[in-house]
Amino acid sequence: YRAGNFGAVVQGFAELQQPTPRELFLTGMAHLKQQQYAQAIERFATLRQDNRQRGKAAFEQETDYYLALAYLGNG
Repeated sequence: YRAGNFGAVVQGFAELQQPTPRELFLTGMAHLKQQQYAQAIERFATLRQDNRQRGKAAFEQETDYYLALAYLGNG
């Protein structure tokens, strides 16, 4: 992600069995950077759901912010 290779982030995510919150967040961001808004929404929504199930708040504020941007981009 840091290198700006967002396509590789998305491809790498597809190979994960159980993604971590960080991987979900960064993949959502990679989709957002590529203007793949529906996929970004899916990743951020999954992260929010995982946080609720685990009783944690990983990337909570960031996820809410970028999820809103993805919804705006998606129309």
